[in-house]
Amino acid sequence: MEKRSFATVRPPSPATEPGTRHELLAEAARQLVGVSPPAEVARRLSLVLAPRLVETCSVELLDTAWASNGPAVRHLARALQRLVLAGDAEPPGGRGAREGGPSLLESETGGRHTALLPLRCGGRTHGVVLLSGRGLDAAAVALAEEVVEVAARGLELAMRHEEERGARARAERASLRMESLQSLTFALAGARTPEDVASAVVEETVRTLEADAAGLFLVDTESTALELVHSLHYNALKEAFYRRVPLDAAQPVAEAFRTNSPVWMENLGAEASRYPDTPPLGQDTPGGMAVACIPLAAHGQPRGTLCISFDHARAFDAEEQSFIVLMARQCAMALERARLLASERRQVERSELLQRATAALATSLDVEHALRAAAVTMLPSLGDFCFFDVLTVEGDMRRVSWASGPEAARLLAASHWHPPEPRGTDLCAFTTGKPVLHAHVDAAFLAGSSSGAEQRALLSALGATSLVSVPLPSQEGTLGALTLGFSTSGRRHTEEDQALACELARRAATAVQNSHLFHQTQQAIQLRDEFLAIASHELNTPLTALKLHLARLQRVSKDADVQERTAAATQQADRLGKLVRELLDVSRLSAGRLQLHPETLDLVELCRETLGRFGDDLARMGSEVNLRAPGPLVGKWDRDRLHQVVAHLLANALKYGQGQPVDLELSTDVDDSVKLVVRDRGMGIPPEQQARLFHRFERAVPLRNYGGFGLGLWMVKQVVEAHGGLIRLDSAPGVGTTLTLELPRVCPET
Repeated sequence: MEKRSFATVRPPSPATEPGTRHELLAEAARQLVGVSPPAEVARRLSLVLAPRLVETCSVELLDTAWASNGPAVRHLARALQRLVLAGDAEPPGGRGAREGGPSLLESETGGRHTALLPLRCGGRTHGVVLLSGRGLDAAAVALAEEVVEVAARGLELAMRHEEERGARARAERASLRMESLQSLTFALAGARTPEDVASAVVEETVRTLEADAAGLFLVDTESTALELVHSLHYNALKEAFYRRVPLDAAQPVAEAFRTNSPVWMENLGAEASRYPDTPPLGQDTPGGMAVACIPLAAHGQPRGTLCISFDHARAFDAEEQSFIVLMARQCAMALERARLLASERRQVERSELLQRATAALATSLDVEHALRAAAVTMLPSLGDFCFFDVLTVEGDMRRVSWASGPEAARLLAASHWHPPEPRGTDLCAFTTGKPVLHAHVDAAFLAGSSSGAEQRALLSALGATSLVSVPLPSQEGTLGALTLGFSTSGRRHTEEDQALACELARRAATAVQNSHLFHQTQQAIQLRDEFLAIASHELNTPLTALKLHLARLQRVSKDADVQERTAAATQQADRLGKLVRELLDVSRLSAGRLQLHPETLDLVELCRETLGRFGDDLARMGSEVNLRAPGPLVGKWDRDRLHQVVAHLLANALKYGQGQPVDLELSTDVDDSVKLVVRDRGMGIPPEQQARLFHRFERAVPLRNYGGFGLGLWMVKQVVEAHGGLIRLDSAPGVGTTLTLELPRVCPET
């Protein structure tokens, strides 16, 4: 049914005032043409016709609202409604009114006549005119019809003017909204987080729609509630109430999310029973409250809701609804982009966190130091506090903790691991060997957990709001557990946090295993060194006795064959003693117990003395050693250790020199350090073997052809570096080998 309004004037007397036709038409042209709005044309038409021509005149316009006045006017309005809007029944004169001609009716009593005249112009019917009075005849109706035609033309002009003005207003609104969309697009282009998107959309929505308030809600990580991300003009009470809205709440903002369809409420107060969970936060304002809630969907799935409110009842026309939905779509796309950017940023941050934690775990083989360093990298990204419960080599549980705040750090430092009770929810992954995630922790949850009283008191004192615990796995079993918790920040752990914690725990487990292996290796090395020390001592005792017996036998025997065999046996005993001493030196050097006893000596004289002990070897090998030195080179060194170094270098040069001459050169370097060079012209060493010759038990020649343990150059390097010097090797196959030592004049204090 179309919307109608009435304009009625009741004259002060029922008599018709005299006047000519021309005067009436002139007055009508003056009053009715060029007047707007249409309601004013209707009002003036009634004033022109009554009381000059009729007693009573009522004008009804289609789709136009303006007020009637007086009881008589209301009576005529009801009569007109019964007459024109009778439905299927055909009222008297109704056909003529609809077909465009006047209808003159006579009442049953009083001799009153009523006429209906259509307001038509340009093929459009704008309304109906009701004339009533005694003595109303056809001539008066014809004259009234002429006046009504003038009014219809004026009404047509007024309505066209209204339409043009409405079109201009709509164009201006469209332009403003286009500018708003452009401004919003520009603002969203720079938004990097959901908070930035929410701020831009809410502020632009309020400005463009001239809304009284707006808020943007996003679904939480557990998809159980909508959380208020940003709002504008929400008072403290409203902000507190809408901070978290359950998805099953009977509220427009939740319904829009659940149905993934907009909710348009022209007067929320009038439909309060439909939304019993919505408090009267502004619904009691005069005139009611209008609300629009639009879902923010990406890929067909709702992510949140945009809520716009007005402190008065109002309608949302189709154009405005389309504009609001378009803004919501832009917002949803920006939120999805921000979500993807945030996801990429989290992946980068988590990758960097893993790298930092891995580097921290590799800083030390001490398990407590390594785990504490790794714990520092996890906060505050994964928690406000964390602790490792780790099995030691001895089988005890040790707790390594770290916290953001000093009070929490103190509480954790004083805590210990306790086995869980048989009942309740597990909080530590060590007992089950499986990850556990508790995103919502409160006093009631702790009371129902399997933790003992001390552990519950600790978590309560820490103010834990969320916990995740993951095992430290190994092939032998669970080595411990990593527990992370949020407290002061109020944040909640997610499944992504749990997955990252599991990866961290695997790397921490590797570090714990390495620490245990290192500890076991250290114990094995200590046992080996103790064995070598005892073995060297026990072997030296019979060797000393054997050498004494050989020396006595050599003195008392005159037999040449006995003398020769005794000399060979003594040589082998000396060689065995040298090997025993090397084993003892290896033990001391490995344990870091190499002690130097520096004294002032001449390095040239020490080389001559050492060379003198190689007389028999030189004669047997047919080699010679050329010693070249500029003069005495005096410094402060350990005599025995340097003698050992020179002797080993000469022995190697003679052994691998293939009977060629060996050069032993000493000189002074530019920084007043002393340089010692031993050069042979033997087989040489391939480049790929040179780097490892200074390692323990490494050889460049087959063991079957050349004896020894492969410890000589390693020991030389240790002694030279202990003196603060360095050693360098240059060699090539078939050319020979050159070993260069550089020693400062004074060795460092030990």
